[in-house]
Amino acid sequence: MRPRMRRIESLDGGLDYVRSVIVDDSLGICADLDAAMARHVASYRDEWADVLDDPDRLRRFASFVNTPPAPVARSSGDGWVGVCDLADLQPERGVAALLDGVQVALFRTFDGSLYALDNRDPFSGTYVLSRGIVGSRGETPTVASPMYKQVFDLRTGTCLDDDTVGVAAYPVRLAGERVEVRL
Repeated sequence: MRPRMRRIESLDGGLDYVRSVIVDDSLGICADLDAAMARHVASYRDEWADVLDDPDRLRRFASFVNTPPAPVARSSGDGWVGVCDLADLQPERGVAALLDGVQVALFRTFDGSLYALDNRDPFSGTYVLSRGIVGSRGETPTVASPMYKQVFDLRTGTCLDDDTVGVAAYPVRLAGERVEVRL
């Protein structure tokens, strides 16, 4: 016998008493319980629906910083592509952007410098560098891959733990308050 069944059976009246309270409403409380449940259901708020209705909150869940509702990245004709507003880049954090089918990891350091690397970690094959830990080795700004922790130079894309491996580094500039990258 299961533990709950033992507790029910130990009640005065056992299972028959429980049945009379729940099914037959012998205590006269079912109407109150139904009303309480109806109030609870009526007061339910779908928090995810609230996020879907709020563009600012919804942006937190975007995979790429330049996906809708952000403006679409367009080349200015000289190879530079507007990606996002500077305000979208928090210092010492990375974001991913999708540019012409290429995943790019964008970084802004505390000193205001901007960097762009290929988002694909060459050691794991996953697109995660934008989620890495931003830091430095000496005077070199770096990002450590969240997968196997190899450290990459944000300026050149060279792996500082294995100089035979690297990722593409892309030029970045600020045009007004827009961050632009050239592939």
